[in-house]
Amino acid sequence: MAYKALYREYRSRSFDEIVGQRAIVETLRNSIKNNRIAHAYLFCGPRGTGKTSIAKIFAKAVNCTNFHEEPCNECDNCREITQGTHPDVIEMDAASHTSVDNIREIIEKVKYAPLRAKYKVYIIDEVHMLSAGAFNALLKTLEEPPSHVIFILATTDPMKIPSTIISRCQRYDFGRISDADIFEHLKEVCEKEGINADDTALKMIARLSAGGMRDALSILDQCISFAGKDISLEDVSSIYGLVSLDEMTELLAYIKTADSAKLFKKVASYWPKGIDVKRLTSDLMNVCKDAAVYSRLKDVNLLTRLTKDAADKIVSMYTTKELVQLVDLFLDTMAKYKVSESASSYFEIAMLKAIDLASKTETPAVSVSPEPVLTVKAEEVKPEPKPARTHAANSMNTPDEIRAALHNRFGVPESELEVEPIKAEETKPDVSRETLEDPADITPDAEIMLDILVRANKSEKAKDTSKFARINEYRDDERYGRYAGMLANAKLLASADDSLIITVQTKGIANQINSASDDEGISEFAEELLGADKYLIALTRDESSDLIALFRRRSEEGTLPAKGAVSLPERAKTEKDAAEAEEMPKPQTPTDRLDAMFGKGNYDLRNM
Repeated sequence: MAYKALYREYRSRSFDEIVGQRAIVETLRNSIKNNRIAHAYLFCGPRGTGKTSIAKIFAKAVNCTNFHEEPCNECDNCREITQGTHPDVIEMDAASHTSVDNIREIIEKVKYAPLRAKYKVYIIDEVHMLSAGAFNALLKTLEEPPSHVIFILATTDPMKIPSTIISRCQRYDFGRISDADIFEHLKEVCEKEGINADDTALKMIARLSAGGMRDALSILDQCISFAGKDISLEDVSSIYGLVSLDEMTELLAYIKTADSAKLFKKVASYWPKGIDVKRLTSDLMNVCKDAAVYSRLKDVNLLTRLTKDAADKIVSMYTTKELVQLVDLFLDTMAKYKVSESASSYFEIAMLKAIDLASKTETPAVSVSPEPVLTVKAEEVKPEPKPARTHAANSMNTPDEIRAALHNRFGVPESELEVEPIKAEETKPDVSRETLEDPADITPDAEIMLDILVRANKSEKAKDTSKFARINEYRDDERYGRYAGMLANAKLLASADDSLIITVQTKGIANQINSASDDEGISEFAEELLGADKYLIALTRDESSDLIALFRRRSEEGTLPAKGAVSLPERAKTEKDAAEAEEMPKPQTPTDRLDAMFGKGNYDLRNM
């Protein structure tokens, strides 16, 4: 007897044998039991998830002469439907029968009663491949078929089916079968076939099948042909060009330690082995995702790719944020493969990016540094009693709470906030005034900036951000072009009703914006751009980071200024202001106007 492939040999023959799709199976079984059988069904879902298998089981169930919850698979109808020889159950592949004539042939035959069964069942696979004319020809018959006819349409792409067809069917959406269900079914098949397969190998096959049982059985069939009766994970990896979990952990270790020599030597050894670079990238992404989730939740049950030991090893090397950044990097790399001429070359570029990313994130951006930008002047230290913590912002303990508070307070994206819990020995004394360190720089008052952050809100920032997007419109303006150039790359840190803080690229630009001599032009341009007169403060990126860290620390200490407690300084008048004030004529009184008309004293008000 000719060999039969595993996916054909172990195709489900009853509802109980279906793997997954329990809700669909139960619905169909109840519809038969309660005699509520529809005239048309639409089965949608990925390949290998049981659409045609359930369609044939349903056809057997409605025509089984011994039906009791399940088709008996013993009567003539059941046996002939299983073998595909029953005259009243017609399977048609729409991919090769797409024309109107094929559908007209069906329409001509549906009016005839079944020869031997109760129902004549038409199973049309890949129905989305039918032409528009064929769908139109099927429409009326599908809506009102004879009582003895049932249509079962199966498709992997329901978006290509006209809505008029879908509305005339009962639709069932088949989901991908879980890896756990596929693994259990593969174990049963191996026991029946006398195959000794490692659990790790079967789990890998389940992952490779991407939720399709037919694919899983085909992969198992191929592994048996390669390795015989004993199948190991190495056998599966050899056939499909996979990298083991230990090797992926080793790659991540080389990335973290920036050991480029060992990393690229390891990567170069993969290409002669025929390693699938796209699958390797996908596997690395999933490993990092698993580790990131485990790093945050410490729940072994959520691991889908990693063992506990591997997860512990990776988490000991990387922070959660670094792992998430690696996931983003690998996702971006997978997207770039579509336009890259050499996937392996781009993978090596991705490894360089990963090393650079890991080295940059090794030290958090906001931390206690040897030379902090924000420092405390000795003569300004005034110890204050620590107030009771009555506000929610004063009871923050974890970095997540701090990030959320900063985000809700003034709209700073949480992804840009890098904070660490302050240790007791690192806590600075309470201060009433804190200023920027370098006295040669223009030094905005820290209390003023903290007051702006306290009063800032996301809606105001959103409005100002949209207005800042128009800044390039002023680049060629004779009056404001210079200021537009200075603010072209600025980013809004926080925005209140009467003030805002921006981040600029260099300290020189920040000094020009903050200086009194330049204040008039900048403020005029800001008013023109924003449509409101707002007090403007510019900081560098490092100063912005330190300001956020200061805000966080003062929030923990409960020493943030109350809203409106700090007054914004008045802008100093420039020489140009003074000159214009002197040149501006004083307003005339009525007497001044009469003196100008008749001469001083040459008129009598009583006669006028």
